[in-house]
Amino acid sequence: MRQFLAPLFLALSVLSACAFGAAEFATYRQAFELQYVEGQKVLDEVGRAERTLVDQQFSRKPGIRAFDPDEAKYYVRVGDPPLTGAIRASLTALKDYNDALSGLATGEAAAAVRGELSSANTTLKSALTSLGGATGVDVNFVSTLSGGIAKAITVLEVLERAQNRIDFRQQLVAAHPDMKSLLTTLRAGTPEMFDVVQLSRTTVGGLGGTDGVSGDNLTRLQEFRTLMAGWVILLDQSALALDQAVVAVATQAGNPDLTSLIDASVELEILAGALKAARN
Repeated sequence: MRQFLAPLFLALSVLSACAFGAAEFATYRQAFELQYVEGQKVLDEVGRAERTLVDQQFSRKPGIRAFDPDEAKYYVRVGDPPLTGAIRASLTALKDYNDALSGLATGEAAAAVRGELSSANTTLKSALTSLGGATGVDVNFVSTLSGGIAKAITVLEVLERAQNRIDFRQQLVAAHPDMKSLLTTLRAGTPEMFDVVQLSRTTVGGLGGTDGVSGDNLTRLQEFRTLMAGWVILLDQSALALDQAVVAVATQAGNPDLTSLIDASVELEILAGALKAARN
């Protein structure tokens, strides 16, 4: 009888592992998505501003501008300009890393999760290359962002080489400091993002207004400040939730208490709902 029961116990064990924290991680994944959506709204505005700002700079220089292949994304009105594209790629990579944590914890196939991370890594590499053509923006922020992206690329490449679920889980946990650092870099770069939007709405030598921004431009700038402030608040809560998710994945075999993960996720959802209500 023991011979027949052993496979049954093994099957039940596997099913139990696959069901680990399914509801909790689904809540967390959904909550993190809310922050991601708010980030996209911010970056849509930053992208328009970056392109406008560079157009203004190009137009101030007399004569025909020489062709620079690194500036190609400023001339073609498809996709994001370099800086915005790199920030958006970073945000997407963080979402994919977060999805990988959730997927692995709830039993998704490692191959499927690895595919998402591989796609994120390819996007980051492209963003890092185009970031070299960013112009008219803060050089220090570009350098800091480039460094954060380079580290993320390195850890994602390690993840792509994971041989099994245990190795994959260990590498996901090990990647946490660098991926969280990338999230922190995005938060720290919000003043530079705001500057890009402000400069794009500034009339040089204009009368009235505040620091050259007046009328409708001043109103829209204030609205963008509120939008960005909300995103920063969600980024902060996302960082806390990410910490709890990593702890849960790291201790998965020990049947950890997922209360902290749920608390952080619910708080993130509440904040997102409150910010949305405040804008309406």
